[in-house]
Amino acid sequence: MPELDEINKNLADFQEELEKIKSASVMVDGVIKTAKLTVSESKKIMEELIANSKKATDGAIAESKKLNESALILFDAVDTLMKKLDKVDFPTRLELLDISIQNIYSRFDTVERNLKDDISLIKEKLNKSHKISLLFAIFLMLLTGSTFVIILIKFVLT
Repeated sequence: MPELDEINKNLADFQEELEKIKSASVMVDGVIKTAKLTVSESKKIMEELIANSKKATDGAIAESKKLNESALILFDAVDTLMKKLDKVDFPTRLELLDISIQNIYSRFDTVERNLKDDISLIKEKLNKSHKISLLFAIFLMLLTGSTFVIILIKFVLT
């Protein structure tokens, strides 16, 4: 019965191998469950990421459109302003302003000279008037004094 012992030994070895395979099978089943769970969770996360990414992209596109519209409006306003500024001949206008300012300064100088001349004439006339008034006062005093003397003489002689 060596064959039976050998068969029993082979069966025992086979039993051990089956146990190992069964253990490996359980492990493989665990790995498969873990992989399925990981794939499922990854799908959920990916769906959320895609949804959030779509929302963010849509928001960014909307903001970009608003910014683009604002930029176009600003561009039109700047373009209009630039056209208006191009029509203005600043060098000529500034030159005219400079000429006007020079004319005003010249007029001020003329007015100042005229005022000085007028003040000098007024001073001269006041000096002459003062001298005439002084002479007139002296004349009145002499006249009054001589009238007084004549009255006194008449009074004394009478």
